[in-house]
Amino acid sequence: MSARPEDVRVFLFGNRGYMSIVFPELVRAGWRIVGVCASEPPPLMRTVRARVGQALRVLGLREDTDFNYTDPFEGLSRPKAIASRHAIPFFPSASLRSDAFQQEVHALQPDVILVAGFHRLIPAAVVNSARRAAINLHPSLLPRHRGGTPNRWIVRNGENETGLSAHWLDQSFDTGDIILQQRVGVGPHDCWGDVEVNILAALPGFIKQTMALVLAGDVPRHKQDEACATYEPSYKGSRVRIDWEQSPEDIRRTCLAIRPKSGGRARIKDVPICIWEVRESENAGPGGSAGEVVGFDETANPIVRCGHGGAVRIMSTLRNGAIRSGADMARRLGLRRGDQFEARPLHSLVSDI
Repeated sequence: MSARPEDVRVFLFGNRGYMSIVFPELVRAGWRIVGVCASEPPPLMRTVRARVGQALRVLGLREDTDFNYTDPFEGLSRPKAIASRHAIPFFPSASLRSDAFQQEVHALQPDVILVAGFHRLIPAAVVNSARRAAINLHPSLLPRHRGGTPNRWIVRNGENETGLSAHWLDQSFDTGDIILQQRVGVGPHDCWGDVEVNILAALPGFIKQTMALVLAGDVPRHKQDEACATYEPSYKGSRVRIDWEQSPEDIRRTCLAIRPKSGGRARIKDVPICIWEVRESENAGPGGSAGEVVGFDETANPIVRCGHGGAVRIMSTLRNGAIRSGADMARRLGLRRGDQFEARPLHSLVSDI
């Protein structure tokens, strides 16, 4: 292979997030980007509605059940905008499986296909058009945590590290041979957004190392150990609800694993609640069933019994797009000792977030 990046033709697949970092890094390094495939930006009216909704939340005028806060990827550039700035052909991901798209990729004669944060499985005909390598960047240490939301699960599980894996593309998600990996630490108080920020910070150096292997013409292949493989479904929907039978630490991590986009979901007095932060309560006293309000701390935050003989203080909740104290929730709902959080599944309350 040529020793110069400008002689290597690269086709990209990826959405706002990881590709927002990878794409500009490759352009700065002089790689010849021949095309990018990504999700289209939302229609103008949807964008306007989202911005109006955000403004209403700031003003406290949205419904209490609007439990969105902020996305850690929100301020990043969309790949379509980056492509436009550099006069690089853009292809919407909706065309991925069309014959016309596949023919266009073949015509571009990519040496390398590089994927980062893409939401669909790429057809074999496209993967096989890469003359040198077809590579995916995955935000975990494969073979552990295959799937679309690995770092939400890593936070939820209380693990102390994640990382980046560059691997060869094949016809299953996240199963191809490993090329390169880099560890990224996870602190005990990190939320999902903190972990994603650290992943984004590690990406420039990681992509540089990965593409150096491509440039050298010696891209490694290390089989993934299937005995160590794990795969989790998306951490969203009913999975973000709080199970009051679990331990205080499990409940704390349920909230951390979705922050700052939202928080853990619960329901009391037939009112949906989004819990932002809980802390273990050491002085809850005996008695009470799981989910029962058993008292209040010195600042009037409610104390709730949970599993394993523990209890948690609800320190803050998310309402109208603002973080509010647990005491505010207690006053608003008129909570008393003996009030009970519902234990039933919250499928009707928890949207895909």
